[in-house]
Amino acid sequence: MDDARIAVQTGVDGINMCIGTSSQLMEHSHGKGMTYIAAKAKEVIEFVKSHNVEIRFSGEDSCRSGFSEILKLYSLVDQLGVDRVGIADTVGGATPREAFGKIDTLRQVVSCDIETHFQIDTRCAVANAYVTLEAGATHIDTTVLKIGERNGITPRAGLIACILPTPLCDRSKQEPVDYTDGFETLVGSRGDQLSGGQRQRLALACALIWELVVLILDETMSAVDMQSEALIQDALDKMAARNWTTTIVIAHRLSTTRNNKYVGYSRNGESEAIIKFLHQASR
Repeated sequence: MDDARIAVQTGVDGINMCIGTSSQLMEHSHGKGMTYIAAKAKEVIEFVKSHNVEIRFSGEDSCRSGFSEILKLYSLVDQLGVDRVGIADTVGGATPREAFGKIDTLRQVVSCDIETHFQIDTRCAVANAYVTLEAGATHIDTTVLKIGERNGITPRAGLIACILPTPLCDRSKQEPVDYTDGFETLVGSRGDQLSGGQRQRLALACALIWELVVLILDETMSAVDMQSEALIQDALDKMAARNWTTTIVIAHRLSTTRNNKYVGYSRNGESEAIIKFLHQASR
């Protein structure tokens, strides 16, 4: 309460109230139970709202918390006028099905905004964030270049790639596949239900959504047609323009490397030269 009072006195526009709600954190972090948390939340929220300051309430490690208790707690803070509640996958163990189910249920309980926060430990953060938007979440926590947040949370570029259609994933330009199950679509062991070109594009898309520092592409265009090659090359060029990824391309066709800054070539297995590729000379 003292922190909230001091924050309001400084003239802030909003306050974030966060406390561990999982049994692990209640036992080993602050030692308080749900009754205490609810009472303290009521005290702080009523004080903050009386000063017309925005407030967000989030249970740390709420994905591992007893969800019936979370629903009861969040219903209370919603009635008190909280502007936003947060669901946090603090240890990165949530699955897309679990994430959707919890946010879908929570959306039916509260009328305020819902924010989600997913760690990337099991590489499900993008899928988790995407399905919670479908379930009714209004805000998604993201990170750029995996900076901060332990292992990193939902990468901004990866989430945007899922939300906004791009030529690389334009299904109208690809052979027909039944995607009606979305992220739950079964593609077989090692993708054996997909064609070689589809597997290649999928692997490339996975590489592109992570904001990598170094990306190595080995014969990226070997199993795609000319139209797909042009779309993929355009996506790679746009990624290169962002300047934070160094891309190393291994290819037989010079057209694949036409926009590279440097090109090296070999003969009889030995490197012969590394030259600066002049765009003017290629035109």
